[in-house]
Amino acid sequence: MRDRILVGYLAAAAALIGYAVDHEAIKAPTAFILPFLALGAAVTITQHQDQIVAFNQYMALERWDHLPSPADHIMNFDASHAAHQRMPRMLWMNLTGQLTLLCGPPVCVLLSNYPFLRTAGH
Repeated sequence: MRDRILVGYLAAAAALIGYAVDHEAIKAPTAFILPFLALGAAVTITQHQDQIVAFNQYMALERWDHLPSPADHIMNFDASHAAHQRMPRMLWMNLTGQLTLLCGPPVCVLLSNYPFLRTAGH
């Protein structure tokens, strides 16, 4: 997932910059949109890395305490201390990244077109 997000961000940034080079009217909005794309990609990649850290913490520190005897079973990762410790932050980072990527560019486009929308009503 994180690799696809990084490649997607690089492709989107390159496409926007390439388009802005030939279109004078889009240069300023492009400069405004790129930080939102970078923030969304960075937060989403960071959330993914945090999930990997929580899973590794579970595997290295907690799983050994719950190895089964013949009648027991291994504790699931979702019930582990590592998952509960990191879940609120992971969910918050995932929400922040998704909202930034999904809502950031449309809001920037609307704001950059506001002067045109205002004059179209007259």
